[in-house]
Amino acid sequence: MVQVKPFKAVRYNPQTLNHLPAQNDITPVVAPPYDVIEADYQQRLYDRHPNNVIRLILNQKQTNDSETETVYTRAAEAFTAWQEGQVLMQEPRDAFYVYTQTFTAPGSGEQNTRKGLLGLVKLAEFTEKQVFPHEATLKGPIADRFSLMQHTGANLSPVFMLYNDAAFTIEKTGIYDVPANDERWIVATEDAEPGKKPVHHAFYALTDDAKIEAIQTALAPQSLIIADGHHRYETALAFRRWVREQLAAQGQTVPEVGQLTSDWALVFLGNVADEAGLKVYPTHRLLTQWPEGMNQQTFDAKLNDDFRDISPENAQIIVKYADGSERALVLKPDHDLKGLPTAMSDLDTAVLEYAVFQKLLAKTGEALKHEGLLRFERDAEAVTEQLSTGKAVAGFMMAIPPLKIMFDVVQGGERMPQKSTYFYPKLLSGLVFNAFGPDVAPVLVQSKSVALNV
Repeated sequence: MVQVKPFKAVRYNPQTLNHLPAQNDITPVVAPPYDVIEADYQQRLYDRHPNNVIRLILNQKQTNDSETETVYTRAAEAFTAWQEGQVLMQEPRDAFYVYTQTFTAPGSGEQNTRKGLLGLVKLAEFTEKQVFPHEATLKGPIADRFSLMQHTGANLSPVFMLYNDAAFTIEKTGIYDVPANDERWIVATEDAEPGKKPVHHAFYALTDDAKIEAIQTALAPQSLIIADGHHRYETALAFRRWVREQLAAQGQTVPEVGQLTSDWALVFLGNVADEAGLKVYPTHRLLTQWPEGMNQQTFDAKLNDDFRDISPENAQIIVKYADGSERALVLKPDHDLKGLPTAMSDLDTAVLEYAVFQKLLAKTGEALKHEGLLRFERDAEAVTEQLSTGKAVAGFMMAIPPLKIMFDVVQGGERMPQKSTYFYPKLLSGLVFNAFGPDVAPVLVQSKSVALNV
């Protein structure tokens, strides 16, 4: 049974923040997720407001960094100082946070609104079959987020999770029907990505006991699938285990799972049945250079071992080369791909991983990325541009991944290759934070107590 609950979030206090465009508009202090922020944009967020969340989720490295002065200690110091200075406030009552994102769909120009809830979910190992991952993860981001969590003692960004309720039980409670001009809404407008229009975010604290109970009842029998934020969820699992190990090592009584504040994680819960609001897009792949011993001619010839040419509309993989040529391919009926799960045989990212990367290039996608040979790109036009300018030697164009395949793969106990899906828009960072309680404090890495000028 899935357990979700409201919580007393730490969040920005519009009453004490300076330089806001409107009383409840916190645009200057929010940011996209840390993993989509490049160095130049990081600096712009630093310059935008002295209390921008970038200082928490992606603090800048300094030339004088040391073992005691790091991006993590500075994030912890800011998080503490902002609470002490009332820049951040804690919600006086437990609440779920109703969260909407109004956006223009890339390509179609259609305007949509994604609706969901920010709250806490009781952490469960994947073997418990309550929470399911759908993509593979990398070790580096988990280590980074783990250190940040050790220092700040908080979930600073939510994990994006999906449930499937075709009856729209939660929607029927009316929690999303609050008028846009209601003073409870806190709003923010996210910078437009290249080629896209700005995304408008809004949230409010839901404290109605009857509606909170209805939400918990509706979600209890559900299974949750991680749509985005796999690294954050696995970090939370690792942190839960670490806290318990540290408490035991200190000779303290370790309560059953669910009793510690670190046993819960900040999540966004969206209903996959809401097709209008839940959009998923592909992530294309770029090979920046050929691996040793490989070139375009040998690569293209080896593709014929397992693929045959087909019309682009029926292709599993479309390969574009730097010389302007391209091929639309489908697996041959007699292909020999060891390890490709049946549920993923029609998934282009899996076919690419097993048939091209692992079999033809003899390297996993993760290894290619680690060696700097593989990059991800969401914009199809950007793929063409990078090929034409010599920044890449080959591009692999992925199709929109059907959500049905994602559910089939997950329920079969498999994971899709990394970045098989791209859920747009991303969840905004800086709306609410989940600060762990004093029960976790004895094991946290202590940062220097330095007051910041806020």
